[in-house]
Amino acid sequence: MFAEYVEHASAPPNRSQTNYGLPDIQYEGFESNPFEEEPMSPNDSSFPTGIEQTPIFNLGRVGYTLPAPLVHMDSSSSLLTMAFSNNTLRQLNLNQPDAVPLITLTTKKSPSELTIYRIFMDPSGKHTLITTEQGDNFY
Repeated sequence: MFAEYVEHASAPPNRSQTNYGLPDIQYEGFESNPFEEEPMSPNDSSFPTGIEQTPIFNLGRVGYTLPAPLVHMDSSSSLLTMAFSNNTLRQLNLNQPDAVPLITLTTKKSPSELTIYRIFMDPSGKHTLITTEQGDNFY
């Protein structure tokens, strides 16, 4: 849609030629951006050589068996928090995968009346909000 858009310097036929003190525009179409550069690729001859390219992310397997069906999961700052259908949470510290604390949601309601909907973590991973389908929130 934007590829078909052409901006004209002339006014539309029903409007007057008054420009309200603004300078006249003497071009048609879009101007190119003089600061825009083509992205560099590793095959480009101007790409720096001799620099070690380390990956930003690493994909690896974690040996952990889920105790119940997974409802929601969030990760932040080497902490992986998983919410399960039995109203429990597990926080897995990826730097110390041996210690996996269990967090159980306890309320005055029966466990069948409480269903975890989503979990939210702050960027540091120190604070977690848990929301339920019934409208209850836990910190």
